[in-house]
Amino acid sequence: MLRALKHALFSHVERAPWLSLIVTAAFGYVQFVGHTDHELWKDELHCYGVGRSAGGLWDLLTGERRYDGHPFLWYYVLHLGSRVHRGWMTLPVVSTAVATLAAFVWFHFARVPRLMRLLVLASYYFVYEYGVLSRSYTLGMLFVFIFCALYHPVRIRYVPLAFSLFLVAATSLYGTLIALVLALFLFSHDLGWLAPDATSDRVRFALPVPWLLGALVFALGMLLVAGTTVPPSDAMYAPSWQFDFSYEALRGDFYNFWAALFPYRTWYEWNWLYVDHLGSSFGLSQGQFAGLGLTYFVLCVFALRKAPKLAVGFALGVFLMMAVQHGIYPAALRHRGHYLILLLACLWLHESVRRGRPRAYLGYALLLLSVAVQIPTSFAALRTDRQLVFSNAQAAARFLLANKLDQMPAVGSTDHATSPIAIMLDRPILFQESGETHQVVLEHNRRQTPNVYQIMSYGAELARTHRKALMILNYDNPVPVPSGFSMKLLYRGSAALMYDESYRIYQIERTDEATEKTAAAPSVPHHAP
Repeated sequence: MLRALKHALFSHVERAPWLSLIVTAAFGYVQFVGHTDHELWKDELHCYGVGRSAGGLWDLLTGERRYDGHPFLWYYVLHLGSRVHRGWMTLPVVSTAVATLAAFVWFHFARVPRLMRLLVLASYYFVYEYGVLSRSYTLGMLFVFIFCALYHPVRIRYVPLAFSLFLVAATSLYGTLIALVLALFLFSHDLGWLAPDATSDRVRFALPVPWLLGALVFALGMLLVAGTTVPPSDAMYAPSWQFDFSYEALRGDFYNFWAALFPYRTWYEWNWLYVDHLGSSFGLSQGQFAGLGLTYFVLCVFALRKAPKLAVGFALGVFLMMAVQHGIYPAALRHRGHYLILLLACLWLHESVRRGRPRAYLGYALLLLSVAVQIPTSFAALRTDRQLVFSNAQAAARFLLANKLDQMPAVGSTDHATSPIAIMLDRPILFQESGETHQVVLEHNRRQTPNVYQIMSYGAELARTHRKALMILNYDNPVPVPSGFSMKLLYRGSAALMYDESYRIYQIERTDEATEKTAAAPSVPHHAP
């Protein structure tokens, strides 16, 4: 009896698909419920708007997407989804499918104890950050798992493995860093020297043909990702590097490492914008938390010591992510969650490399500690997302549709906040900050700061031409209405967890007394998407 229970809980291999399918179906149901309760916000909808408006793969590789500074693959997946159904509901459907498929690959193929695989599926990153939130990082996690599932230490299929790493790199910058680390692990195989023989009296370096083909596939893929991801010269967020390798920076990095692996809230409360972590209420200093993070990191490396390539790869991957976080762009929880993805991949590969030999029990214990903290956090996130409005964009778009106002000319500000409404309505609006009529925000350096007088001027110009126009704002209008026009508030959105995505919709109308002089305003520029 005990032996059967031990096998049921700690089996490393799923020989039949039935349990995996049942577990995956349960995970998919949680994702469905989570997406039902979650209101999409600007960062999620922006990628869908860019993908939907693209003319195809070439347009995505060379066009407006490059202003985002993110690789192309997630946009292309959404582009393909939009060709099946153009409405914004395609986004959560695609996201749920990707997250559920990642859960299946993890549970069915990972050579990790069954109980651990099950608990990981209930962790915060799987359930919420890379589940309910529809971002490209979920796609990157899927392809990392596919790489691990394809890997076999005896029969190494270099070309498929290299191609899967290219797909990982094509999802995000952090995916690119993980792909580089896993590529070093992959291409360290089959390297050796040939002794003198009958064909040659010299010592030669051996590079098998499959190894060369795989390296070529990976190199070409990385060149494609790099060449199509670097933003144009007029991008607002052109990449730059801030060299800071001080003790303070390193201390902050390991503080964030601890906070990323132990995001913590009790089951009844969660605020996605303000992340607490295990011990945050203990009164410890940043240096003390950094010490905890360093200790956890060292123990993870030590747990992988039986596979030195993976131990070095994990350490290198963590340091690369830290360098990016304080060198290029400060990281949020969605970025730092890649520490966990890298740890899962290394533990999985460690078990594949050491088949039938002593396992990474310390690594399991460290992972279990992190997951035990994340499980209540995942429930807190789901519960809070159900009780609070994440973004008011969906409600505002439905109000416009219900009142047949969706085709009325409109100007919006601030542009980042109002673009989700344009994407949900699938129609362009005039963005005050750029002076462009579009569905999505282009991050070029010609964008201006919000100007309440300018948006009123644009609104009056639209009303002068069309008699009525909408002003979609995420603040109360503070500007007097020009003479010859009247304005009324049609809609005021509820407070939202994304505080800048609570909207006010005004209707500005030209009165009979309006004249050309009173309506004088700058011509409204238009930008063809």
